[in-house]
Amino acid sequence: SHTAVLTGNDAVYEGAFRQGAVVRVTDLDDLWEVGNLFAKVSEFRAEQGIGFLSPSGGMNSLFADLCSDEGVPLPSLQPDTTAGIATLLEGRGHAANPTDASGQLTRPSFQQILALFEADPAVDLIAIGLTQLASGERSRQTAHHITQAYASASVPYVAVWASATTMDGIPTVDNAGVKQVQAAGIPVFDRPAKAAQALGMLRHYWVRRDMVRSELGRNGHHDP
Repeated sequence: SHTAVLTGNDAVYEGAFRQGAVVRVTDLDDLWEVGNLFAKVSEFRAEQGIGFLSPSGGMNSLFADLCSDEGVPLPSLQPDTTAGIATLLEGRGHAANPTDASGQLTRPSFQQILALFEADPAVDLIAIGLTQLASGERSRQTAHHITQAYASASVPYVAVWASATTMDGIPTVDNAGVKQVQAAGIPVFDRPAKAAQALGMLRHYWVRRDMVRSELGRNGHHDP
């Protein structure tokens, strides 16, 4: 607008972005949220898909549908993985991808479930759906288990804390669980749709980046 040239041929930009593996967002919220995700997830193998677990079967179904819309696979887990999760669930919830973790989020066994997800070769990233309040003792217990598991994790984590936003905004108390998770370097989304969209962009970027590098290599160019 400073140069009085507000528009151009959008198809040209879109083609250039696609060739260069540039991720395009359409509003400022996406710029902040997707940008934060990319800043926190600096390495992503993007070979298989993501593992998702939450204490809510409804949230699992919703998020699976949203991921499908965004081209984010939720691959089947190895039989040993599902068997291990089922043992920890002790007859509650559902061991699959996504996993209904039932009442495990505030228990030490939740860290074991996360470790099983991480060890599965089909899981490139772990997304954790949370429906409880983002502050209070239960939120702190849940955050403790997530951050403890993340401290030694070999795959990225993302939290989808669907109740993180209240009438007063994101909780600001220092000991709120959501703040603990954010302080550990884990991206937090308060809307499942935005999380799925951002994960779709992340996966598309890494898949496309690898293709661009491969194409450059075949043509004798240096790796960007």
